[in-house]
This record gives sequence, structure tokens and C-alpha cells, in this order.
Amino acid sequence: TALTGFADSSGAKGVVNVYNSTPGFTVTGLYTNAGHGWTRDWLENVTLTPGEGAVALFRSDPVRCHQRLRVGWLSASGHEFREHPVAVNICALSNIYLDGDGIFFD
Repeated sequence: TALTGFADSSGAKGVVNVYNSTPGFTVTGLYTNAGHGWTRDWLENVTLTPGEGAVALFRSDPVRCHQRLRVGWLSASGHEFREHPVAVNICALSNIYLDGDGIFFD
């Protein structure tokens, strides 16, 4: 379940804060792929307008740390388009920052 608000986060525990800092664009989804196809939306249909954040809960058994991450954005026509995937170690991060210049982690 994605919640607006923020949590003590640790990707190793499956909890990651997601921040949309991209002016003019709304985040519509967050997806991962650990080699077995793309997951459902980890934000569970929560949209993030510029300046908003939410908590994404990543659950898999067993935990798959090394994944590809992809962000969905709202297009001008009202449909979702998805960014090119980036490699990420979910277990090593707590925050995902979506910015006009890319995706950043800490």
C-alpha cells in the first residue's frame, strides 16, 4: 500500500520514499523488474504531482535487491508513458528522487 507522507525507510525492508521534483509532470506509477517481467505499480495507483511524495512498499519473497526501475508519467493526452529503466539496488536505498534531469537515489 502506498501512503502519502513519509516513513523511516529502508529498501532492505521494502520501504522507500518517492519524491516528485519534476516541474509540470505527474508520476503515475513505479515499476520494477528483477528479471521476471515488470511488476504491478508499487505506488498502487497513487499519483504524485510536482512537489508531492509517497511511500512505496516493495515486497518480494525472496527479496530481490538488484532490479531495474521504471517510472510512469502522465502524458498530455492523459495516458501513462514509461521512462527507460535504470538499474538500482533497492536494498541499498531509502529515497527515490524524480527530477527533470533524471532519477536520483540515497
